[in-house]
Amino acid sequence: YLMWRLWPRQKTLVDGRVHLFDLEFLKQYEKAIDDPLTTDFLDRWKIEYVLLGKPVGTDNSRALESFKASGAWNRIYEDDISVLFEKRTDQRVGRF
Repeated sequence: YLMWRLWPRQKTLVDGRVHLFDLEFLKQYEKAIDDPLTTDFLDRWKIEYVLLGKPVGTDNSRALESFKASGAWNRIYEDDISVLFEKRTDQRVGRF
């Protein structure tokens, strides 16, 4: 939905069409989402927002915990099924 609704003003990096990406890119992406503090992937691609779904039947995934613990990302929205993070800058200080 976001790809069609927000494009071209906002662009997505990865979506459900994983067959469009090579395996090395997807491995780097997975590592960046699992532990955003140990990779430069999100910075390299100039990612400003990350929208993560909450896994059904669990409190939070490792990715959610990593982003919540990171000082580089602000949680700007959360509901029962998703969490939206925004990359922190000097102009954007924690709003949530």
